[in-house]
Amino acid sequence: MNNTVHKAYEILNLIGDSKERGLSLTEICTLMKMPKSSVFDLVKSLYDLNLLSLNPYNERKYILGIATFELGQKFTSEKRLVSTCEQYLVPIADELNQTAFIAMLNGENIVYIYKYQSENATLASCKVGSSHLAYTTALGKSLLSYIDEEQLELILNKYTFDEGNMNSIHSRDELLKQIEECRKVGYALDLQENEITRVCYGAPIFNAQEKPIAAISISDLKRSEVNYESFGRIIRDCALKISRELGYPNKQYWNNK
Repeated sequence: MNNTVHKAYEILNLIGDSKERGLSLTEICTLMKMPKSSVFDLVKSLYDLNLLSLNPYNERKYILGIATFELGQKFTSEKRLVSTCEQYLVPIADELNQTAFIAMLNGENIVYIYKYQSENATLASCKVGSSHLAYTTALGKSLLSYIDEEQLELILNKYTFDEGNMNSIHSRDELLKQIEECRKVGYALDLQENEITRVCYGAPIFNAQEKPIAAISISDLKRSEVNYESFGRIIRDCALKISRELGYPNKQYWNNK
């Protein structure tokens, strides 16, 4: 990877995480552990490209520029993914009083690209744009279950299984068992692995080339009366409807036929 591009990406992420407050050049240097001259050149280039702008209330601090929004809009508008998922996912979230998510795989992580909270759902802390290790989420596990074996092996080799909480997966073998189960039933579970109080049900979305391109999930507080298998099948069947809308040609993608 080109180091300059990588550093520029890191700066954008740092400033994005600072929200409306922004970061000064000195603060960026401190966080990046880079000399001021190097950071200045990168920030100036990002500013000239409108990827950064100055905070109108504090012109010593940089915030994300309009070009970052435009790029995000182009990504979303060029994809039928979000709108199609929303069409099928929102009614389920409303009916079950759940919070719904769409996420995509980014290396060994998943990144949340959409969130919908039904009126009576409890608040979930995951925010659009945030990421988690894929193996700690139902979204991520459902995607890991259907990517090709070579890509899966590369990702598995990056995991040390020392993150998460006491409910999280702590070994490669344990993850592989859950992947095998997801391939059989078509959905994955997050039983208080990402957030200690919450459970989540995730299933993959496929395109016309039969490749997993994203995943959807519904999430709520852990409740003793909830039937995990029933909710899993609901999100799985929703994912299949979305996939078919996007051109997926098969009757189903899981192995339990």
